[in-house]
Amino acid sequence: MTHYKGCNAGGRGCFCGEIRRYCRVLLWYLGLFVTELLGGLVSGSIALRSEAVHVLSDAFSSLVSLAVVIALCHSESDNEGKIRGVGGIVSVVLLWAASYEICRESIWQLRHPTYLTAWVMFLFAAVGAGFNFFLHTRVMVHDHNSRSEEITNKFLDLHILLDMYQAIAVVVASVVIFATGWHQVDPILSIFVAAWMVLRTFPLVRQGFAVYRGQ
Repeated sequence: MTHYKGCNAGGRGCFCGEIRRYCRVLLWYLGLFVTELLGGLVSGSIALRSEAVHVLSDAFSSLVSLAVVIALCHSESDNEGKIRGVGGIVSVVLLWAASYEICRESIWQLRHPTYLTAWVMFLFAAVGAGFNFFLHTRVMVHDHNSRSEEITNKFLDLHILLDMYQAIAVVVASVVIFATGWHQVDPILSIFVAAWMVLRTFPLVRQGFAVYRGQ
């Protein structure tokens, strides 16, 4: 396997696999952002547009993970926990910001109901859910070289899971809207998913600080 410049393949371990993995996730997320933003604009769905915003934050999160690994290639082994810990906390902050944006947009839609095109919502959200399921089950599943690497992977995978659950919520909302005409289900489900995923970040934050302190 060709190694990137600075990779310490003969010392504490090779980071090239991580670099390739995060580069793939970054490129795929940029493509998904464009797709879901288009779907949200066409359908009028706040949830789908908010999902596109979160996908963009996920692209930044994967960029953070990539920057962490590149920094590790040029640092001493003693700094690995600190670098990964800081990267993980930054990733969580991005997830909190995306969740806040989802809730803010959803509350606005509850106050200003709009007509939503259910079949367009269903189509684009189903694509997003399938894409994130593929990332979660195929791309992010692998053997970790260290507990620190596992933390970096978990932080990014949490973003992927929020994307997947948010997309599933949009799929469910589109079916309900098509069957009943109740458009408020779209923002209600979005708020629920965002709040639930924020709660899931707190154990990882504790793990991130533990890795930073070398525990």
